[in-house]
Amino acid sequence: MFARLSYNLAIAAVLEGTSPGRVWADDALTPQSAFIYTVEGCALGGRPDNENFNQAVAILIRDDLFGKGTLRQGETEIDIRIAAEWKDGLDDIAAALGRPSIPAPRRHYVCRRLKLTDWQNRLPDGFSVHRIDEDLLRGTEIEVPAHVRGWCKTNWGSLKYYLKLGFGLCTMDEREKKVVSWSVADCISGDRCEIGIHTLPEYRRRGLASITAAAAIDHALARGFSQVGWHCDEGNLGSIGVAEGVGFVKELNYSGNLHISDEGIHYVSYAYHLYLNNQFHACIEYLERGLGLRDDYQFLTYHFAARAYAACGDTDAAMRNLSRAADLGETRWELTEDCQHLVALHDHPHWNGILERIRHNKECYPKL
Repeated sequence: MFARLSYNLAIAAVLEGTSPGRVWADDALTPQSAFIYTVEGCALGGRPDNENFNQAVAILIRDDLFGKGTLRQGETEIDIRIAAEWKDGLDDIAAALGRPSIPAPRRHYVCRRLKLTDWQNRLPDGFSVHRIDEDLLRGTEIEVPAHVRGWCKTNWGSLKYYLKLGFGLCTMDEREKKVVSWSVADCISGDRCEIGIHTLPEYRRRGLASITAAAAIDHALARGFSQVGWHCDEGNLGSIGVAEGVGFVKELNYSGNLHISDEGIHYVSYAYHLYLNNQFHACIEYLERGLGLRDDYQFLTYHFAARAYAACGDTDAAMRNLSRAADLGETRWELTEDCQHLVALHDHPHWNGILERIRHNKECYPKL
């Protein structure tokens, strides 16, 4: 049922029992439709026109996956992957949930041969690469970010199974005695595996992510895996640069379909998707639904709202939201000044004052 989605290795990993997850089907003996939950996203397979099954999936998402049940308590977002024939079925599920799916364009890469073979020579002085093994995870002498242990535990079900089946490499700042960049296997299936990468913000733009990812690929290929997979968002230029720099080759573009439990955030996120596709009036419709449900969004939301209203010619609403963003700590004064949709506000009597407040925020909070 999920053969068309084989680029999502986590699906095979769940079915083989090497990764935690669950599967629901319309019939235990002769299933025709199925929904699978993995730590790397969800997927629909089989017949897309099974109305009773689609309704049951909507109820499952609403009552369990959105954090009200026991499957993933506290989770706020799920990503559903589908083959093309499932579009109408997914639309039926979204309609039952009362909200549209949010398209999330992504890329899938595969590496069969390491390009950055001299990664060891690229290590800056004072840094070293290590296996993420039991000594590192259970030791106390080295500072290991909680994200590392959480990744190993979540993707493998427990640290025990990570240590038995998984692998990971990390780069350490020897002076500070802490892990600063790490690449961990997300899942394995047969002779294939997938990895991800994370680097502490203050250690980025030093080439450490590429070194760490290359070390993980080197280890995987030496261990006998024939290929290493990598997924990233279409707009994540940093991840794309690292992937292509170390030897990954793009296999395909695909789109996830996001559903967020918080209704307000879901509407705002869908509005942003419409904004990026120049559907400004439809964007405002969903943006106002989201803004009407709560008033405690971060400054990013109100800055986006300002741009959306400005694109529709509503100067007053644009200025109100831009001022709210400044009040909440917006720091991106260059983006504000250069945004093509905000140019129309430059002659507004309060424009310079708001821009100055954003510049002041930048001086006070340079890392925001």
